[in-house]
Amino acid sequence: MSKINPMPKKLTMDRALSITRSSIARLGDLVAVQVDKRFPKGEMCSIFMPSHDVKVKKFPQPDAENYLKTLYADGGWIESLAEFSDEALALQYDYWGGVFQKGRLAGDVGDPSQFEKDYKEALEQRDGISSEIAKIVREEIVRQHKNHLLAASQGRKLSLSNSNKGKKDRSVKNDDGKTLYEVIRNLAKNHPDEMPNELWPHLKTAIEEWSYSNCLETRPGGKNRDSWSYQFTKSDGTVDSITYQTFRKNLSD
Repeated sequence: MSKINPMPKKLTMDRALSITRSSIARLGDLVAVQVDKRFPKGEMCSIFMPSHDVKVKKFPQPDAENYLKTLYADGGWIESLAEFSDEALALQYDYWGGVFQKGRLAGDVGDPSQFEKDYKEALEQRDGISSEIAKIVREEIVRQHKNHLLAASQGRKLSLSNSNKGKKDRSVKNDDGKTLYEVIRNLAKNHPDEMPNELWPHLKTAIEEWSYSNCLETRPGGKNRDSWSYQFTKSDGTVDSITYQTFRKNLSD
């Protein structure tokens, strides 16, 4: 079962180097942590991305490799947020991360749509709200989202999954008529330069969004990746699974 409030995963330098040799999946998935006594709390975190141009998805080499070697040599590291849901990713940055587009109240990282809705509704309650009051409103909405949003979202998905029990068997499709094979195909199209083992963690999030249920990973074979699997609940309430070996074969197709 996925965690409601996930934590960033600290990467070894070798793992960070491996990731930067492929295209990034989402803006904000990687964070560079620099260590320096001059920073508040001795650390400074910033989004680690290939370019200030958000359309660029591949890290330039050898620039990225040289940066990482210097970062780790100075005591810093890279953190991965790849396992965060889109909502959790946006909330991790308090909706400030990424690039602001015209008319947007939140940064372009993850899925800040619910924040946009809540913030606009709050500001529309009365005319002439000062910048100070608007700042207070923003901080309160972020606080409320941290306390309740992710749990509420997970509850809605679980409720929808349970409401589908007893319906006609749909072993290969979700309620929108989309097959798991299509999910895998789209994943491959969106990450053309990544290897199956790099796509495997992203499949977990994709299955949860597709099935409206939590996805549990099992590793019965230890380091034998082909025996790993994801278990999930289908729309009829029954449990199904997909192994890494099947996933890898589908990618080959």
